[in-house]
Amino acid sequence: GVAGFASGDSRPIDVVGQVGRPTPAHLAYATSLLADLPEVVLNAVHEAYGARAVVYGLLLDRDESVRRAQLADLEEHADPGVARLTAELVSPMSALPPESFLPLVDLLVPALRRLSGDQYALFSANVDRLIRSDDRIDLFEWTLQRLLRTHLRPHFEPTAPARIRFSSLAAVRGPCAVLLSALAAAGSAGDRGFERGASILGLSGLRRLRGPECGLAEMDRALLDLADVAPRLKREILEAAAQCIADDGQVNLVESELFRATCDSLGCPMPPILPGEVGADS
Repeated sequence: GVAGFASGDSRPIDVVGQVGRPTPAHLAYATSLLADLPEVVLNAVHEAYGARAVVYGLLLDRDESVRRAQLADLEEHADPGVARLTAELVSPMSALPPESFLPLVDLLVPALRRLSGDQYALFSANVDRLIRSDDRIDLFEWTLQRLLRTHLRPHFEPTAPARIRFSSLAAVRGPCAVLLSALAAAGSAGDRGFERGASILGLSGLRRLRGPECGLAEMDRALLDLADVAPRLKREILEAAAQCIADDGQVNLVESELFRATCDSLGCPMPPILPGEVGADS
């Protein structure tokens, strides 16, 4: 089932209430993930060398020539032990299903928090370079950047206190349109899902955007604004987003990753929604 969604009526559970509290379905999924991981990957996620190598491995391109260039870059810039382990993990990690990627990252975040400041800076630079190596950023890479920023940056870098720039949803109509449009485009709910989310926010007449108008670059800008709304409004935005993707009774991987990135970007990190059928027992 889809963790984060209640049984029966396809209504999302209070998403804010889940912040920092994995549901039984999240824990069961993590347990099944652990059981299915190759032993070399499982051993790697719990210590700092291995955790870095697993992240690098998740970012390696499927194209062999690009991957060779990425591994050569790591040999030059990463810790030698981490670069070697990344190369060793290519084969065992190649069979991992995409829906396991974000839960796998969640498992290794505690190990990454044990990096030294210098190790973290080098790790961040290597992640950025791996993502840029093929001249495009896909949804997983974009979501991963946001997850790492939310869960690691405060441990290593001075962060400014949260500020409130917007105290009404009317002030962020545009960013809300981008968010709901991106979520509506990701699944099969389409216009109905978009309208359901807009209705929850009380934003009548909100226009659904298409194509590049709600792409990742636009989402970047929208989430920067939505991160600065009042906390009570963040709750409404997340609930509208969850209702939008729940409308068609299914949550796919793209919707799951977009929703996770939204939660992290709004400063409300929560366990990832698991792709599957809304309304199944969680």
